[in-house]
Amino acid sequence: MLTALEPLEERDQGRVVWRCRCDCGNIVLRYTSQLKAGVKTNCGCKRVQIVRDDLTGQRFGSLTVIRPAEERQNKRIVWECHCDCGNTAFVQTQYLKDGTTKSCKTCQKENRTKRDITGMRFGILTALYPTEKRDRNQSVK
Repeated sequence: MLTALEPLEERDQGRVVWRCRCDCGNIVLRYTSQLKAGVKTNCGCKRVQIVRDDLTGQRFGSLTVIRPAEERQNKRIVWECHCDCGNTAFVQTQYLKDGTTKSCKTCQKENRTKRDITGMRFGILTALYPTEKRDRNQSVK
């Protein structure tokens, strides 16, 4: 994606630096060795395009992706999503794709407290039925 425009002065023990134009329009500097070896083939824009799948309009659980947000988390793209409950959530690509996040934080909290564990085994114990008694928001007998 780079076109070498002109060599600049020699730098770093005789290595030649080239001024290059990327297909996206950015101007970058690259060493001759990087260009010949194919190590640096763009300005960095291609890496962003590969990582940035356009998820706009896609549904993940209760979330519909609206657009990529301006903010980044750990240098990763964050998507603005609309939850079925009406709230807005901001979620990283990987959490949408791997199913880690399927709803906004409000819905996640509600689902945790409403979770029915009837019939599930926990070691030697089996949950028989939910009760109305609570201990720190947990059902107890």
